[in-house]
Amino acid sequence: MPVSKDTLLRTVRARAPKARPASRVIGIDDWAWKRGHRYGSIVCDLERREIVDVLPDREAATVEAWMAAHPEVEIVSRDRGGGYGQAVARAAPEVVQVADRWHLMANASQAFLDGVRRSMTPIRRALGAGILSVFGVLPGLFSPATTGPMVREAQRHLATWVLQPIAELLAEEASAKLGTAVAIDTLTPVQAFDAGGSARAVAGIIDALAAARAGGLSPAEVQAAFAAADWGEIVRK
Repeated sequence: MPVSKDTLLRTVRARAPKARPASRVIGIDDWAWKRGHRYGSIVCDLERREIVDVLPDREAATVEAWMAAHPEVEIVSRDRGGGYGQAVARAAPEVVQVADRWHLMANASQAFLDGVRRSMTPIRRALGAGILSVFGVLPGLFSPATTGPMVREAQRHLATWVLQPIAELLAEEASAKLGTAVAIDTLTPVQAFDAGGSARAVAGIIDALAAARAGGLSPAEVQAAFAAADWGEIVRK
């Protein structure tokens, strides 16, 4: 194919290697010639976002030789491993070294996950308490230290504010489907546990009345105190 001299010159000039300005800020990292077997190092100009050089391996001596041949480098971005950092420090101790963003994020994520794994027990406990409170379940119901009246109060709280509203919705749907009134009561079974507590409360009130009489309080003063506590019905019984 005939080619003019001008075309030939343009082609040669276009393909001729261009003179690159000195790289001031570089990034260096390893890459695999064959994963798991052979690795090299790649050097990039981070300001121009161009590959500057490809080194045959990732040995410290190779990196040191490259750095010694490029005194114009001022900043090196690298991974957080010791290999590249030590090589740069030996060859050019005046160069500023920084950890690259990817490795910072990877290391930070790993540290966060490690911390979460170490703290899973208290995290589950805290999340469990929060979820229980959202659904109206008193955390004391699941505490081994909670006994007696506190357990019954937690059960009543759960039945009143969570189970009974759900039961009423289910009963309404069942009534519509069956064509007859359906009632679901979650409160009565819980109240059955209150009989013993009521008996103990009455005994306590009797003791309180005896102590009030011994202390010289008038019946009107005692009645006023019980009325303020809304125990009048129990006193009358």
